[in-house]
Amino acid sequence: MQQSSDHPRPVRSVSALLSALTLLATMLSTPHAAAQPSTPTRFDGADPVSTAVLVSQARFADATATSAILATTRDYADALAGAALHVQGPLLLTGPDSLSDATATELGRVLPAGSEVLVLGGAAAISETVLADVRALGYTTRRLEGPSRFETAVAIVEEAYRIADPGVRLLLARGDAPVDNPTAGWADAISGSTLGPPVLLTSSTSLHPATEAFLRGFANPDFPGELFLLGGESALSAAVEAAVPDGIDTFRFQGPARDGTAVHIATQANLGGELAVLYDGYATDGWAYGLSAATYARDNNAALLPVNSTAVATATRDFLCAADGREIRVVGATSVVSDATVAAHLDCDSEQPPGGGQQVVLSGSGLLPEAQLGGSGTAAIDALTAALGAPSSDGEQPCLSGDGRRRTVAWDGLSVHVVVDEDRFDYWVLGSDALGLETDRGIGFGSTNAEIRAAYPDGEYVQSISAWSLPPEPDLLATMSGSDDADVLIQMDAGSLSC
Repeated sequence: MQQSSDHPRPVRSVSALLSALTLLATMLSTPHAAAQPSTPTRFDGADPVSTAVLVSQARFADATATSAILATTRDYADALAGAALHVQGPLLLTGPDSLSDATATELGRVLPAGSEVLVLGGAAAISETVLADVRALGYTTRRLEGPSRFETAVAIVEEAYRIADPGVRLLLARGDAPVDNPTAGWADAISGSTLGPPVLLTSSTSLHPATEAFLRGFANPDFPGELFLLGGESALSAAVEAAVPDGIDTFRFQGPARDGTAVHIATQANLGGELAVLYDGYATDGWAYGLSAATYARDNNAALLPVNSTAVATATRDFLCAADGREIRVVGATSVVSDATVAAHLDCDSEQPPGGGQQVVLSGSGLLPEAQLGGSGTAAIDALTAALGAPSSDGEQPCLSGDGRRRTVAWDGLSVHVVVDEDRFDYWVLGSDALGLETDRGIGFGSTNAEIRAAYPDGEYVQSISAWSLPPEPDLLATMSGSDDADVLIQMDAGSLSC
């Protein structure tokens, strides 16, 4: 079967393999009833400005900041990379036209007179009136800006290197979003902000020229630096990764959806053992709460995880339910993240079934009678939506090979890929146990080599790719974490992979 970068195999250096193997640790949680997090506390702000102030007060209770970072509440574009500057001072928010009163008061508390306030973005993000208000408080101001969000991110990264050498690691996140999913433009960048290295931005389909130019200066063939891509190929395409200059090793943090990516980041970086910080990662203004919270999470070695007010973010819930006694901190008042939303993500005792339709069985020919590989993509998506509920993401990208576009629709751990021009269901990928889907022989995410050997006695294990081909369905491929009997299935897929 033809391979694609949806499989945990090398795309550039060891990126996809590292991502898949660490995704295993991310998703293999204990049964929900085995653990229970502690009672949550809150940064009890009713809006992004007051919440950022509360985070600042927690981080700098003794008022020892040497500078401050000021971002706008208008839009995430110029603010996304700002968490990299958090070491020396708080990240505060203001409206674009005048300095918010709560922010002015907090500046007066946390920052000595004569200190510098770094302003993220141009006058469209934060007006000159705001800068005049800041200077009237006795501070100096300096803008970090560029013609677009991408150049602004480069300016912020350059400043991060000026004030403190971040080392040889950088992060790369998408800085744009599809019209029908605007929150996708910031979700992965917010999650990655807890890691520490600065965040560069690019479009999801091609490497932005300003970002590429910075990376060319960063590249070193003799001592390669590391660039961590945040999100799967719907966030940062294979073309983006391929355009990264030589002399840089690339890796991906990715999950089936944004909560899976956030959990992957936390697990790979060993964050959240004692503290998890929760914010609404699906609300339109969720970025503003998440961005300030990222600085607190970074200070405290905490996981920063998205919750969803309309449906449980299953990867977040599974992570939270995997350990007893972990402290939980919620970002925002109950009007921002309700008690019911938090409780649903901490419900470690009840089963969390999928959408409630007919049973979905993983097979080499399809997923449902109406969702057959090679058949109508629209029919497959409609049938799966009826069976599993509303998808967690839905977007289009260029085909991995050749011309045309593919539509990728995901239900937490399951994604289906459709050739748009032909409306053809091309392939499916299972990447986590969130939906509990299995083959007709009971094999799914987390099954061991020993279990697969017993269920599929004619199955063939291919050592070179650490995967099972599973007759009588030879197009059904199960990729494993290793070859030992106890090693487990971390990804399953089927289809032509032609797009």
